[in-house]
Formats: sequence, structure tokens, C-alpha cells
Amino acid sequence: MNQADEAAPARRTEIILFATALLIYTGLAVLCHSDTLIWDEARYLECAGNLSKGWLASDNNTDFVNGPGYPLVLWPFVASGASLLWPRLVNGGLVALAAVLLHRSVRHYAGGRWALAASLAVMLHPNLLRLGPYFMTEPLTTFCICLFIWTFTSALRAPCRSWGWIAASAATFGYLIMTRVIFGHVVLVMLAGALLAMLVFKGLRGPLARTALVAALAFALCLPYLTYTKAHTGQTLCWSTNGSTG
Repeated sequence: MNQADEAAPARRTEIILFATALLIYTGLAVLCHSDTLIWDEARYLECAGNLSKGWLASDNNTDFVNGPGYPLVLWPFVASGASLLWPRLVNGGLVALAAVLLHRSVRHYAGGRWALAASLAVMLHPNLLRLGPYFMTEPLTTFCICLFIWTFTSALRAPCRSWGWIAASAATFGYLIMTRVIFGHVVLVMLAGALLAMLVFKGLRGPLARTALVAALAFALCLPYLTYTKAHTGQTLCWSTNGSTG
């Protein structure tokens, strides 16, 4: 069996995964749709409205609960005055893409069965099913994590000149941080850990150097946000003024 024949069943599985996830989350979005906002929906919509005016927080505001990642997704819908159903439907596409990306990543290392199990575990996670129909960051966060797994592992496997995968991985990680700013602490630990590990595990300096580069570039992409929060709060490395760092 040639490589093309081996890839065909995987592509069929990914198509089925995508269609199933899209059907489930589209159905949930339609069934749960309401103009009455719950949980953090009002805050995200307000942030999206602020971005459409060119700012994230007013001059007198020192409260940064979340980054601009998810409000940027909502921005076109809020700016155009579209029905709230449309941005809710976007969540289904994000979860469907996440399932496919995770399947593609895991299959390379553990085979088709484990890849399918991992994708189904994410796609049918109770918390994601519960929050998926609403304006919450979980679907976008899940998509960013799965996209980062795919691009980062590809960057580690690629030949020495893997700048495209490194750039894609860093951009994805940066957007993940802007979606859930708690990952800002993760990127700093990742950078420090990779640099320290290079001193100990000399045989792994290549992959560790790429890891450090991805983390450094992702952090660099967050500097405009950190500069903005410092200007409003006076705090250095202020990812969030909220303890939950959502």
C-alpha cells in the first residue's frame, strides 16, 4: 500500500469528524440561541464593540479581565450589527477544525485509533458541549491549542530550515495567549525551561532551540498588549487584573 492509499482512510475519518462536530455544535447553537446574555457573554461583546471603535479599554479603565483574542472574532459581527446567532455558529467550525487538527497530530505519533479517541474526547468533552453554543472562549481556545500542537510538532519534525512552521507555531501560541491570557505565564515557563534544558541535554539542543524560539516569538507578539496594559495599570507583565486570568 502506497502513502496515498494509507492517507485516504485518515482523510475520510477527518471529513467525518469535521462534519459530525459541525452538525453537533451548529444544532446546539440553534437550540440554545437567545438574545438574553449569560455568563461572560456581555463582557466579550462589549470588548468587541470597543475594538470596533479602536480601543480595548477606556482611559479611566484599569480592569483587564481578558485579552483581545476572542473579541476580535466577535468584532465583525458586532460592527455589522449581525444577528447574535452567526457568531454562535462560528464556534461549531472552530471545534470541528480542532478535532481534525488533533487527529492529524496524534495520528503521526500514535496511529489512527488513538488519534480518533483523542479527537472524540475533545469534540465530546462535556464542558465544551456545555459552553460551545455561547460567547465563551472555550471553542476558540480549543482550536488554538490543537492548531498549536499541529504546527509545533511539525516545526520540531521539519528539516533545519523550518521557519514557516516556527512562525506559524509562534503566531498560534501568541493568539492563544491573547484568547486566554493565563497562557502568558506558560510561554515564559516554556522559554526559560527550554533555555535551561539546552545546558543539560546537549543532544536535544536542536528541538530545544526551536522550542525556545517559538516561545520567544510568541512572547514578542504579546508585547503590544503588555505595553497597553502597563500604560493603563502601571504594572509590568500585566496579563490580567483578574485572578482567573480569563
